[in-house]
Amino acid sequence: EDGGDKLKLAQVGNTRKRPGTTVPLKPNVTLGDYKSLRIPWEEAQTTDAEVQEVLENIRRQGTPWEPADRPAQLGDLLTVDVDGYVDEEDADAKESNENQGRRVFIEEKGISYMAGEDVTYPVPGFSQHLVGMKTGETRQFTISVPDDFTVRDLNGKEAHLTVTLHEIKEQVTPKMGNEWAKGVNLTEGESFETLAALRKKVKSDLQERAEAQASGEYEEKILDALKEITTIEYPPIMVDSEIDHLLQDQDERLRGMGLSLSSYLESSGQDPNEMRESLRPQAEERVLRALLVSEVTEVEKIEIGDDEIQAEVDRTVASQPEGDAREQARQLFESPAARETIQRRLVARKAVELLTTIAREDSGAPAKRKRATARKTAVTADAASNDENQEEQPKPARRSRKRAASTESK
Repeated sequence: EDGGDKLKLAQVGNTRKRPGTTVPLKPNVTLGDYKSLRIPWEEAQTTDAEVQEVLENIRRQGTPWEPADRPAQLGDLLTVDVDGYVDEEDADAKESNENQGRRVFIEEKGISYMAGEDVTYPVPGFSQHLVGMKTGETRQFTISVPDDFTVRDLNGKEAHLTVTLHEIKEQVTPKMGNEWAKGVNLTEGESFETLAALRKKVKSDLQERAEAQASGEYEEKILDALKEITTIEYPPIMVDSEIDHLLQDQDERLRGMGLSLSSYLESSGQDPNEMRESLRPQAEERVLRALLVSEVTEVEKIEIGDDEIQAEVDRTVASQPEGDAREQARQLFESPAARETIQRRLVARKAVELLTTIAREDSGAPAKRKRATARKTAVTADAASNDENQEEQPKPARRSRKRAASTESK
């Protein structure tokens, strides 16, 4: 049987029946020879060009927009009226006696528009047609929309546009030197005496981020490789439960924006069952990875001491803003349930770190675990701990995937 078959053996049923009761099937994981896994490792690199791009962005973000007394150029912030239509015989076309068979796709008045080389709104090439326009000028032009444009109902059509330019603004950026660097604050209370010091800090931050990303991607490869040599049997009810968790996460995020999952579904016209099914592949992958990591922790007898849990609590609390938020976080993590959640997360992290060390054994360099990298590891191992944003902000503890597996198997 191939890897795909191995991962779906238990899809045939949810439960094992006994007289008077129904008990979910227990997940069964038979690990392959994970200690023989070897995956090439490439060190993350940060280029001078990437550093310079960040510095340029910082400089632009700190520079106000000022009116420009000249024709429009790429890079300008323009105030424009835009009308556009395509020729189309369509019952839904917005028609009038003057515009039979025309479908209007844009009607905007007084919008702020950033003209840029790579800007594709409202259609590719629009920005370039504004170059040279003067304040008060109206210009008409036609653009052939590419067949692969993201707005499908415009693909391959001729877009007829009329633009009136009301205002041109530009940024006059300061010279990038020591004086400019002294005014840059990347974080509160941080300052730089020279451009070289700022450049060094930017490069350090980019390198840390690149290493975290490289480690996360490497861990994904490890778990994918381990999945291919492992036989996993699990009841479909575990996937349904994971879909419930994903929907709950989405609902929490929407509520943070003043919405809810139900209102979002209603406004978008999406069927709840269709949304559930769209999440099924993601849920299946999380369940599989949870079971993989959980089995490794059991086989390796990975344990976490109270001192490690406390250190993680202290680090997470310290990451919160001083004041009430920090005190609330500390109170939250004093509960046994919260500490149990942290313990499961740290166990999962150790399991992934162990697999990383094994997979890099022949790479010639030990697996280094920086805090940023460890944070990414926690996300990768989240399928086992179900604690996806715990490190960024305190949340009430929820049942972990590993715990869910054991609960359903009782």
